[in-house]
Amino acid sequence: MYSEVLICFSHGRINQRAKTNIYIPVGLWDEKTKAIIIPNFRFKNEEKKELVKYLTAQSEKLSALTSAIQKSFNNADKSCIAPDWLKLTVDQFNFPEKYMP
Repeated sequence: MYSEVLICFSHGRINQRAKTNIYIPVGLWDEKTKAIIIPNFRFKNEEKKELVKYLTAQSEKLSALTSAIQKSFNNADKSCIAPDWLKLTVDQFNFPEKYMP
């Protein structure tokens, strides 16, 4: 069973949450470090290799998304952040073709 990673952004009075469109198997999220757990198997069959490859790709995507959110916030006018700013930023990251002129 897979679960979607939610991202929270807080800064001063800004407190927003959004779905990331990043899915990981239940139980492979570390609450303490807020990161995807990538198991280190002693023996890897094809299924385990694919799982590690998938989790690594999802972890890289989450890292890139976090960077895009930080960049968007740094460039935004802090006095008028929209209530759906985080959801819009995540959507622009996941589906850039929707926002191309």
